[in-house]
Amino acid sequence: ANLVSVQADYLGKEANGFTIEFDDRDYGIAGMQADSMKLTDYLDDVSLLYVNDYLSAVEVKEYNELTSAPQAQITIKDVGRNSYSLTIFDKAKNGDYLVLIDSLDYAFMQEALINRVTKPKQYFRVNQRPQ
Repeated sequence: ANLVSVQADYLGKEANGFTIEFDDRDYGIAGMQADSMKLTDYLDDVSLLYVNDYLSAVEVKEYNELTSAPQAQITIKDVGRNSYSLTIFDKAKNGDYLVLIDSLDYAFMQEALINRVTKPKQYFRVNQRPQ
């Protein structure tokens, strides 16, 4: 209930990007009829994100090649007008994804968590049955 919007941008796959916004009543994605259950589950997944391990400046240098090609960026805005960002890079050799939190801290995040918050826009579309 504290989230005003969540924006997901996919570099190189811009059509998959979307913004979920609260309109004083419900969450939705502009320009499409979105499945409210999928939106709620997604917002829960975003709010429950956590990292496995923060990286020191020395460790970040070891993963320099990954930092040159971000895969996605998730930007969250809350009711207090605060903005938070998560930049997702590729998987490291340990199987976790390298992420950058609020453009400040590099960390590792589990693949399962990344998969939950990197859904394409079409994932949220209501499945309409033929009449």
